[in-house]
Amino acid sequence: MQEKKTGPKGVIPPAERIAASAIARLNSETPTIWLVSGPSSENRNYIANEIASYFQKSALIDGESISNYILTGLVLPGEEPNTESERQIELSIRNQCILARSFSEAGFVSVINYAILTRYHLDAYRHYLSGGKLHLAVISSSELKFSDLNSLLVKELHGIGYWIENAKIQSSITNLIKSEKSIL
Repeated sequence: MQEKKTGPKGVIPPAERIAASAIARLNSETPTIWLVSGPSSENRNYIANEIASYFQKSALIDGESISNYILTGLVLPGEEPNTESERQIELSIRNQCILARSFSEAGFVSVINYAILTRYHLDAYRHYLSGGKLHLAVISSSELKFSDLNSLLVKELHGIGYWIENAKIQSSITNLIKSEKSIL
């Protein structure tokens, strides 16, 4: 019989305590995870920060930062070889979701900020975050420099999630958070 490990004065070590807490929470609560997307990083940052600030306990995950963990061999979206670019996007999405699940298991609402433009990428989030309550906020942009990306976004994701027009971005975040349209 293995002896139970305890810390000073019988305190349960953090790893065991956290694991037990996460298992108990998973059995009783559905994790809430937000995904904020759109072509403009400035608009995404604003909305993601507003959503995260709304909740008492939240974690903000910047998907672009996670993508930049690759130091050598990085192939940006749209660069060749396309198969490697897509593989790296999927790797970033997977790691964002692992981090979001980890925060959610610890009782935080996770908010992921990342520009997804295709249904395929959205399906990857749905797959990796299955069992959670996934919300999607999409910020379209009327800026000319984003016209091609915005057209792709509308073509691929129109009607999915809660859409915010660039012109109305300063409006109340409460409507977004309380809307059932955001739930996937």
